[in-house]
Amino acid sequence: MDQQIAFVMKEEILRNTLKTHAVILVTGWPGTGKTATALKAGRDLGDVFYYSSSGAERKSVAVFNDSAMVVDDIDVLSSLQSEQPVLIVDEAQKLSEHALTVVRGLIEKNPENRKIVLISSVVAGVKDLLSRMDAVLRFTQDTAEIMHTRLRDLNPI
Repeated sequence: MDQQIAFVMKEEILRNTLKTHAVILVTGWPGTGKTATALKAGRDLGDVFYYSSSGAERKSVAVFNDSAMVVDDIDVLSSLQSEQPVLIVDEAQKLSEHALTVVRGLIEKNPENRKIVLISSVVAGVKDLLSRMDAVLRFTQDTAEIMHTRLRDLNPI
């Protein structure tokens, strides 16, 4: 299956989930498109603010969402002034205790207009936050291929 089709399908899945859920965990092995998909899907829903505890993915932010704001300090996320903020916290499994406390506070006091996307390659790394998630999406290399096959079976192309 074409990689572009796979990417577009993952993006659509996440975009639709963001429309109906406020706090989402996106998980999956490295290379499954978690960060890229979140950045692209968030672009259509509001002002995107991106935080990564390690900074490893920051260089690619502009490639997938040139209007996203990279936040270097997790505490800034608590005081953002935006009508429709989409907060993306990448590599959530590597968050410090302080950063986890900030994220918990953001989730507990989440206004209706704010979306929070946590990205983690390991679910066990964010197990303390799982009960606070509205939705969990697990990306695999074949997530989009499975969806494409099901759609094709329903409506032959």
